[in-house]
Parts: sequence; structure tokens; C-alpha cells
Amino acid sequence: MKITYVLLLLLTVSLHSFGQASTYKAAAKYFRVNPLDRKFSVFLNQLMNDTAFVTDEMNKRTDSSLFYLRGHYSNFNPFLFKVATVQIIVSETGLQIDSIKVDTVVICQITAVTSGNSTPNQAVEAKTQYDFFKRKYGKDYLTSSKEDVIEGNKKVGEVIDYYHSFPLYAPVLTAYYSKVINRDNYAFSIILRLKIKENLATLPIAPDSF
Repeated sequence: MKITYVLLLLLTVSLHSFGQASTYKAAAKYFRVNPLDRKFSVFLNQLMNDTAFVTDEMNKRTDSSLFYLRGHYSNFNPFLFKVATVQIIVSETGLQIDSIKVDTVVICQITAVTSGNSTPNQAVEAKTQYDFFKRKYGKDYLTSSKEDVIEGNKKVGEVIDYYHSFPLYAPVLTAYYSKVINRDNYAFSIILRLKIKENLATLPIAPDSF
């Protein structure tokens, strides 16, 4: 029993490390300003002062509200398909730990919307990017959960959450493709969930994780 536990622990630690590495690689590939390789205040400053970035909405943190930033890039596209727009959201949000405690995490989300007149072709483009992302980055995580996106009894997308530690506290990375609501376009999106400690972004883990 002890040997089995040690082997399980070693496997978990290994997958935790690989999952972290995949998250860092994905962030470096798809975020023009990487939130994981510099101080978080530097990340925000460089993002908002990037000449390719246009701020659409920003709410500063107050005693009663959390930070929220939404914008888009005028000429940046790290994806496999031609885009109509690439949007960035950086937002603080509450994460329920139990019936009493709420943790604050930072969401960093980049979303690419397809461009073109053919909805079927755009669906293929978004799904191709999604499948490529899963193959390249998804295999190294501890576990994942997947769910179809349904519209009118028809599958129009898929969402996958990746976890890198036990217990399953929160997905550190989410990827999805889906039809854009009330439009013919499709979107592909990557979501990072981060904890900010001493002005550095880290990946969130449960307090009792191993």
C-alpha cells in the first residue's frame, strides 16, 4: 500500500510539473504579452501600452468591485486561421472554495473570431485550431473534463478544462471553440486562471493539494 501511494505521489508530482510547463508554453505562444514570465504589474502596463492593443473597457479595482480590462488587437494573430478580431480580457473574479470562503483569481483570456462568409468553413477552422491545441498542450495535464456546446439540439462547439493538481480545485487552463451567439462566425478561446502572489502570477492550487 505504501509503495502504491509513493508511486501515485510521484506520478502526480510529475504530471503537475508537466502541466505547469504546458501552461507556460501555451501562454508564451498565444499571448502577445505573457502574463507568466514577468511581474504582473509589468504585464498589465505593457499590455495597455502596446501600440497594437486597443482598450475597449476598463474598470479599476475598488472597495466594492474587482479589476476588469477588455480590449482587442489591431494587428496580432497567433492562430491558424484568418481572424476578424482577437480580443483580450483580464479580469479578477471570485472563486468559491467552500460555503464560506471565496478566493480571488485573475482570468486572462484571449479569443479569436473567425473571418469569412461561409459558416461551415469557419466552424472547421475553429475546430482545427482547437484540436491542434489539445494535441500540442493537453496531454501533459493531470486530468481534464470536456463538455459539448449545444445550440438548438446541435453541437456547435466544445469546451475542455485542464487540471494540474489534486484535489481538483479549479482548471488552470480552459480551451474552447464555439459558434458566436447571434452571428455566423466561430470563436476559439484560451483562458488562464492565475493567482497573484507578491506581484507574480502563479497557477492556482487548492490549499490542501499535493
